[in-house]
Amino acid sequence: MKKLISILLTIVTLLSALAVMPSAGAETSSSEKTTYIPKKLAYSNKYGTVYVDGEDLVAESAKGEKVTLEKSNPSVENPILYFYMRGKKVIYHEIFSDELYSIDIDGKNRKKLGTGINELLGGYGDDVIVWIDEDGIYKINSNGKKTKLLDTYKRYELFGGKLIGDSSVYDLKTSTVKTNTVKMNGFVIGQNHMYYKNGKNDLIQVDKNGAKKAVARNVKLICAVNNGATVVYYKPHKVGNKKYRTFYRKTKGLKTVKLCRAKDIKNKVKSILAKSKKYDNCGVTKCDIEEVVIGRENAYFLVDFSFSQSYDGGEIILPVNLNTGKIGDTVKVMNDKTDCSIDHMRYENGYIYYEAYIDNETDDSYSWKCDVRRKKAS
Repeated sequence: MKKLISILLTIVTLLSALAVMPSAGAETSSSEKTTYIPKKLAYSNKYGTVYVDGEDLVAESAKGEKVTLEKSNPSVENPILYFYMRGKKVIYHEIFSDELYSIDIDGKNRKKLGTGINELLGGYGDDVIVWIDEDGIYKINSNGKKTKLLDTYKRYELFGGKLIGDSSVYDLKTSTVKTNTVKMNGFVIGQNHMYYKNGKNDLIQVDKNGAKKAVARNVKLICAVNNGATVVYYKPHKVGNKKYRTFYRKTKGLKTVKLCRAKDIKNKVKSILAKSKKYDNCGVTKCDIEEVVIGRENAYFLVDFSFSQSYDGGEIILPVNLNTGKIGDTVKVMNDKTDCSIDHMRYENGYIYYEAYIDNETDDSYSWKCDVRRKKAS
């Protein structure tokens, strides 16, 4: 009996030891903190989505309940907000007022964290990382206490717990600075991965732990990255003696998917406009791809166009399937004169958010108004 009890105690002890051992890939130290990348038009997590509606900052919970977090100031024309979510907490910065706030997603517990803030670089754990012009980079805790990290006038980007500059990298975990010997061109940052081109035009993927991997060659431009590991870029694709600007995407497993050519996008736009009664259609002369965002099923291309013998022009948003490269029907077509013009897009949680610029031109003056709108998309 005593021997049986001894065996049972040994088994319980082993199980207890196994229970406290960290699993593969889990954070092994409480000092490991989450890095938050701020966004301009919308940001979502499992608790809901925070976005700009018109000029107001609003939150929509996972249950569909909508709350206004910050109403636009009538004295500030076309406010610009950057923000991120840390659980149920929202951190936001308004550029023209240079003020930094935190607020709960239900609109409660609003707190001013700082003034004179020129840029919100993001979050690292509970700390907010900001840049103050002609002073340096600071971290601000939940009580508004500021601590200087770098005395610099140079631009830094936050990713994976590090502040990355052209010549140096500051590690927020260890508070140490290292020389940056890597030449990075046109880097684009997502929540989990960063992509950049090196001096040989190779596309380099960097994960949150700093692991680097070359995933494509001869890349001309990095167009977009999502919150996962998908990136869209373009490079020349040779057919016979001709080279075509061709868009590709890399999947999470680093599989390459050829999407379409820029020429295919332009031909689709011309076909759509030729059938439209919204314009004084005299032949499209300009058709430029301005921006790409990545959704769940499609990449969305924002194309700016104009006509040869009229003042008409506008923008069109086209979906391109991420798996097949098939160009779908238009999501939205806008006439700059009668609708609005688009300057920037973002995809978040089933919607495309875009800045709609409306011109108010009279004989005596010229002004414009910017509202943020959204359109359901896959």
